[in-house]
Amino acid sequence: MVHVFKGLFLECDPPTKQFLLFVSKQEHFELIDIDETHLFLQGGNESTIATIQRCIDELQNRNTYSVFDQDK
Repeated sequence: MVHVFKGLFLECDPPTKQFLLFVSKQEHFELIDIDETHLFLQGGNESTIATIQRCIDELQNRNTYSVFDQDK
């Protein structure tokens, strides 16, 4: 028997996957762990996708070095 679910298939590196699993518990959306680099966002809507993108952008901003951040 075949089961069909509406959602979003995500591919990412393992550290990003672990971060997304952590965020899914905080933001209360369902991510299904497929393998080490793939996730499935079941029933994802526009606000959930925007939340994921915002969290990833915040993580990247915290972990990015900028020349302009140096003290002179």
